Amino acid sequence: MSTETNEPTKNGKASLTKSKMKSHTKRLQIDLPEESFEKLDKIKKLNDFSSYTDMFKEMVRLYHYALTEEIAGTKFCVNRGGNISELAMFALKK
Repeated sequence: MSTETNEPTKNGKASLTKSKMKSHTKRLQIDLPEESFEKLDKIKKLNDFSSYTDMFKEMVRLYHYALTEEIAGTKFCVNRGGNISELAMFALKK
């Protein structure tokens, strides 16, 4: 993680400098069945993610959004040819 600051120079104009701070990241290692890995690989390729890390970050962001919306009472539906059905996306603890 880096921070950016605007510092004045001798001529009075601001210059952009970066100072590095210690990164606060965690490493995650998972074991997946071949079928699950193939699904992840397909998702990665279809969405043109440059890495599994980028894909995973986006998946977490989307999952968090959908879960937050469901907790707030939002209903997710699928419309297939006019046939609308509600999705039961999460097994929430009551």
